This record gives sequence, structure tokens and C-alpha cells, in this order.
Amino acid sequence: MIPGDLHAIRETLRLAMQQLGATPSIEDFRRAYDTVFGEMLPLPAGVAFEAVQDGEVRGIWSETPDARPDRVVLYFHGGGYFAGSARSWRLMSGELGRLTRARSFAVDYRLAPEHPYPAALDDGVAAYRWMLNQGCPPAGIAVAGDSCGAGLAVAVMMRARAAGLPLPAAAYLVSPAVDLAVTQESVDRKAAVDPTGSRAGLELCTSLYLQGPSAPDRRDPLVSPMYAEPADLAGFPPVLVHVASHDVMLDEGLRLARQLAMADVATTVLVWPEYFHAFPLWYSQLEAGRSALAAAARFLDDAWSR
Repeated sequence: MIPGDLHAIRETLRLAMQQLGATPSIEDFRRAYDTVFGEMLPLPAGVAFEAVQDGEVRGIWSETPDARPDRVVLYFHGGGYFAGSARSWRLMSGELGRLTRARSFAVDYRLAPEHPYPAALDDGVAAYRWMLNQGCPPAGIAVAGDSCGAGLAVAVMMRARAAGLPLPAAAYLVSPAVDLAVTQESVDRKAAVDPTGSRAGLELCTSLYLQGPSAPDRRDPLVSPMYAEPADLAGFPPVLVHVASHDVMLDEGLRLARQLAMADVATTVLVWPEYFHAFPLWYSQLEAGRSALAAAARFLDDAWSR
């Protein structure tokens, strides 16, 4: 039995997707993301936000009066690499910061197709390097993200390590989109119960992000971390992965967790039955979303306290 609040949200999402029509434009998608997550859903109470641009780094700080200055969540929003923004994802970065008594910084990375790969990854690494240069100790930084933002968080850690930068204390990944080759069984098996995703939608994300002369193979670990070898992931900090059983990206999240475990990374996986892709974004409406973020806060607090 699907909980009543979850059923209502699923129907809302389904109707929203139908209203986009058969051939929505990129701007239609962007407006829909900004409307739902930036306007319809409430921002966390007691959180102050400040937009920042420092050279190539753009984003939004969130902070509460009791935030510890030595703890920072570096957050990467979802949206398929072509939609979403730091502003529309303030509800998620701000709430995660509030629960952990940390400052959070939502990165406004450049979007495809205007800025295909490697723009988002370059911006993510620049934001992480900027955070270190701001005096944030790596032991006080956690990276987090949902959907493609979760995949970006993993790629940022791989690129940061290759550049000789110290790694953060922990990573929190929500419904990670880590297979731009779109090969996993759940893409088709879960499409009927996930109102947010479809094979066509995932292929669109890939085609927009991976184009031009700089585009790598779809299975390159920097765009599809699910294909990373253990050597690519060895030495990573503890990772918490949240997936949902009604998520078209269920399989790739589980596969990434397996690869992390094979690399001897302390990995915790929680599967939420009957919920859909990136459901913690709906924490203001869903008790399960609130429970997921509370679990993430406990995980991050433990990682920071080591």
C-alpha cells in the first residue's frame, strides 16, 4: 500500500510530466524544475542564504545561527546536467546543512547543452579547490548530491585525487545517476512506477551532456562512475548511498555501491521501498524524506567526529 502523501506526490509529478507535452523544450524542463523545487516546495526554516560568485565559482551558501564553521557540505544539484540550479536546490542543501549544523554550499555549475562535458566537472572541482583555499579543512568537508549531482560528486572526488588534492571526510549520494550508457535493467522495469524517469529522458540527458570533440565514451568513469574500477575508488572516504525501489536508477546506485565496496570503501546503502527517484527532495511532504535526511545527518556527523 502506497502511503497517501506519496501517492499524491506521484500523481502530481505524473501530471506535471504530462503537461510538459510530447516534445518539451530544454527551457520548458528548466522552468518546471525551478517552479517545483524553487517555488512550490518550502525552504527550510531558520536558514539564511547568500549567493556568491568568486571567479569561476558560483553558488549559494546556506547557514544557520548554530552552524559550525569547521563543517561544510558541498552540494551538487540534480537535473540531468541540463536543468536545476543552486537556487532551486536551496531547499535540499539548506536542510542538509541545518540538520548537520554545518554550512552548506550549493554549486551552480554550468549546464548542457550550452556547456557540455567537462564543464560541470571542471566547475565541481574548482568549487572543491576553492573550498580548500578558503581554509576549510578536508576533514570538515562532505560532498553530497542527488541524481546527476551525486554522480558529479563521485567524479569530483576522482578528479581531485588525481590532482593531488586531499579528499573530503564523507560523501552522501541520493539516487546516483552514474550510468550515462543507460544499460541497467531497472530503467525499463521501474519506469511504470517512477513518475520522474524514463529511458527516453535518460538518453536525452546523455545526449545533451556528452557532445562535441571533448565528449568521452559513455562508460568513462568520470561521467559514469558505475564503471569505475576499484583502483579508481580506493582511498575514498565513507559513502552513504540512498536509493529507492521505484527508481529507474535503482540498479546503477546499487552497482556503484558494489564498486565502492570492492575498493574497500566504507559504504552504507539504504533502499527505501516504494519510493521514487530522489524522493528526499520532498522531505517537506514525506516522512520518509525527513527520515532519509536525518539518517544522512547522523552519518555525516559520525564521519566528521572521527
